[in-house]
Amino acid sequence: MIMQYFFKINRLLLLLLWTLVISGCVTEEIKPKIKTYPPAGSGNFPKLSNYRLVLYPVGNRNFATGRTAELNLCLKNVGNKKVNIAEWHMNTPDNIKIYYHPYDKTIETFEPANWQCLTPKIKSNAYRFHLSLHPGNSVFLTKTLPLKEMLKVNAPEGKYLVVSELNLKSVSLRSPMFEISIK
Repeated sequence: MIMQYFFKINRLLLLLLWTLVISGCVTEEIKPKIKTYPPAGSGNFPKLSNYRLVLYPVGNRNFATGRTAELNLCLKNVGNKKVNIAEWHMNTPDNIKIYYHPYDKTIETFEPANWQCLTPKIKSNAYRFHLSLHPGNSVFLTKTLPLKEMLKVNAPEGKYLVVSELNLKSVSLRSPMFEISIK
């Protein structure tokens, strides 16, 4: 009787072990699901309130005229609550507007009417998704600057003042003024 019980337990353990070995051989590709939203014109996105975000430049700000000029920016949540931006463009550069002005040390405040603006041309079928930033988290954005277009404005080469701004309706945020140089 004890031997029969022992053999039943052994068979059960063998069956369990065999099941684990077989299931370990099967792989399944898990694709993350990104919740996308319809293009900008077809959806209303809620205005956010009570958020603390900062937008500032990072890295190189000196560009050569014959090369691609990529301006790197950081959007960081400096608050103590998670921020969900529902209208974030899947094409990341579409989230940023760039204002620029030839360098002038007398300019102390930003007045958009006096600056040139590079607004992204968003495709009609552009999709969006939720961007969630927990406290202390950030996202990096790269924006290619059209140097030929910028150089047509008064100063052929030299320094420019730049302000970046989120190209969103639900979040209002600008960077402080900063300088770039084009040689």
